[in-house]
Amino acid sequence: MKSVQIKSHVGKDGILRLQVPVDISDQEMEVLLVLQPVDQKTADMPESSGWPPDFFKITAGAFKDNPLKRDAQGEYEIRESIK
Repeated sequence: MKSVQIKSHVGKDGILRLQVPVDISDQEMEVLLVLQPVDQKTADMPESSGWPPDFFKITAGAFKDNPLKRDAQGEYEIRESIK
């Protein structure tokens, strides 16, 4: 069994159209569909994407006193051009 979670939009006609890639072909499938309206107030909050509450407030500026530094990247080899 494979669970797939997607968000989609119901059109003004009241029809929900789904296209779900399943990586399976030429087989009978049983599909369970659970309809749950999205709360627009919380849909765009970081927590809805799996981030802990206040994660960005807590971590913003965490490296200001000790900034990350990128080491030298070295020399790149010169390659033949593709014709």
